[in-house]
Amino acid sequence: MLFWSLDETAKQLGGVSIRSVRRMVERREIRSVHIGRLVRVVPEYSYMQ
Repeated sequence: MLFWSLDETAKQLGGVSIRSVRRMVERREIRSVHIGRLVRVVPEYSYMQ
């Protein structure tokens, strides 16, 4: 898969909340791409934490 949704990212990070994933995106702790109103996470960057 090229990009993960916020829900998929939350599951991959051990069940954190979607809100926590949004905060990580806002703080640029994980890399994301905005496609219109959608936010998608680049999977390899989500393991940086």
